[in-house]
Amino acid sequence: MTSKFDFLMKGHSSGAELQKAQREMQAQHESELQTMQVTLKKIEKELSYKDEEVRHYKNMASQVAEKFEKCDRQIQSLKDLVKQKEKDNDRLEARIVELEVRIGKLNTEKFELCKEFEKKEGEKVELSRHIEELNITMLQMERDIKRQQEEVVEREQAMKQM
Repeated sequence: MTSKFDFLMKGHSSGAELQKAQREMQAQHESELQTMQVTLKKIEKELSYKDEEVRHYKNMASQVAEKFEKCDRQIQSLKDLVKQKEKDNDRLEARIVELEVRIGKLNTEKFELCKEFEKKEGEKVELSRHIEELNITMLQMERDIKRQQEEVVEREQAMKQM
């Protein structure tokens, strides 16, 4: 790249031109330096914002990590709870099967008792009928006895009168 100060390097200038060129060069360097300082301040300010942003993101990452850990603990706790509930359900299902078997046995026993009761009920009805027949027979016999007693009394009176 060529600059307007290239002639200084080649040595083709007078003392006044040289001083003027040096002042211009110095002014240009100072201008560039100021521009660079302004740019540096902007970059430092931006870097400060970026550092703050990085701290913010690190803080957010830490919070998210804590939340993930909390969620992982909660998930593990829920898994443990599900396992416990499954064990409880298995135990209850076994108890249900046991009770169903017992109910089946009790139903069988109930059925047999009902059959026996019906048989006894039939015998009771038959015995009640037989008792009724015996009662009727006894009533007839009592009437016969009473009639015969009356006949005996009548004969005795008839014999006495004779």
